[in-house]
Amino acid sequence: MGNSGSAHNYSVGCFNNLKNSMTHIDKVMVKENEKLVAEARLRLTTTINSIRWLTFQGCPFRGHDESQNSLNQGNFLEMVKLLASYNKDVKGVVLQNAPKNAKYTSSDVQKEILSIVARKVQKLIREEIGTSKFCIMVDEARDESKKEQMAIVIRFVNKEGLIKERFLDLVHVHNFFQHATFIINVVSSSTKRNDELLAAQAEEIAREIELGELDTGQGANQMSSLQRPGDTRWSSHYKSIQSLKKMFSATISVLRSIANDRSVSKYSRGDAAGALQIIVKFDFVFILLMMEKIMKITDVLCQTLQKKSIDILNALDSVSNTKVLLGNLRNDGWDPLLQEVNYFCEKNDIDILDLNHKYVSFG
Repeated sequence: MGNSGSAHNYSVGCFNNLKNSMTHIDKVMVKENEKLVAEARLRLTTTINSIRWLTFQGCPFRGHDESQNSLNQGNFLEMVKLLASYNKDVKGVVLQNAPKNAKYTSSDVQKEILSIVARKVQKLIREEIGTSKFCIMVDEARDESKKEQMAIVIRFVNKEGLIKERFLDLVHVHNFFQHATFIINVVSSSTKRNDELLAAQAEEIAREIELGELDTGQGANQMSSLQRPGDTRWSSHYKSIQSLKKMFSATISVLRSIANDRSVSKYSRGDAAGALQIIVKFDFVFILLMMEKIMKITDVLCQTLQKKSIDILNALDSVSNTKVLLGNLRNDGWDPLLQEVNYFCEKNDIDILDLNHKYVSFG
């Protein structure tokens, strides 16, 4: 038989291990995997519960300093730490005790979980509405970073005959006015640039008169400057769009001049180059002309409703007329708008997109 380290005893030990199926490598791996899965589920459950509570209470997630030495790591991490302090099982799998590649605390994970919750809530709202008639209420607002957002609220009558309102979504709208303001600020940054803009505008007016594209007469083709849109008054947005459209070619000329001017700072040249990339795109021109048509209609309503002499009947009549005009624009305005956009792009040497091509989404 030999001593304990003999080949015979070693073979006997291997045989006994072979007979014990619980020591087989596949069983050990399955058992270990089950443990890892259970820990990951507990860790993820803790993250989800923290996010649900903070969302329901309307609390921000992130902190100014989320480092390990911070006294306040933000609401989310502090909530996870609080839950861990009351449960040793949770404490053993979260934060420092979690694998570095599966902590489930990053901002990307938080956003993904929030998007899943949002889709489930939206699904419940759709099920609650069912086949009932509903209306959509939309309002524009800005966050702290001045980004425009569109709040969408659904109003409907439920099965019990009660009027209900449900917040459906908050959508970041196209930052057209932010881009327009940026372009105007770059071009109107100094008196010198304003003079260049007026000179370029004068040349453009003279060229168009020579080509017969502008009428002449007393008070026609007066010089003007770009107008910045205000934060609250939509009439200023309309005037800003009008001025930018009128001085579009002159604006491009000034932006190119700034971008190539070595006497200005590299930051000014960079801003001008960035503004130039924005303004010479088809989508910017399309939105510019589309918004001009829409706001030409809505501006009349805004001006009417601001009159002190307006009464409720005239106000309702103005709203009804505006709805009719917007409906006509939606139903019959596409082809004329597209023709105008194409002509405008050709006039300013901007590439025209082929809208018949297949759309491919990136990202």
